[in-house]
Amino acid sequence: MAPSRPRKLTLTMFTIGFGYHNDAWRHPSSVAEHVGSLKLVAEMAQAAERAKLDAVFFADNVASGAIRNNAVRGASFYEPIAID
Repeated sequence: MAPSRPRKLTLTMFTIGFGYHNDAWRHPSSVAEHVGSLKLVAEMAQAAERAKLDAVFFADNVASGAIRNNAVRGASFYEPIAID
């Protein structure tokens, strides 16, 4: 039997521009007014770095139809050209 290699687990922070819960903006510590700002993106990436995560994924979107139709679940506020 060949010696086994040590197993590794890769941890990634996956973000959605509007969050995972439709009413999260109502929480007292919410920062909903900063959604879409480059400062918030940097703060989330720094938090992931402090937690020793391996990667951060910020979902982007080139279409705004879901946002216009108030179907923000699964939609992304970020687009791949520019942020802020």
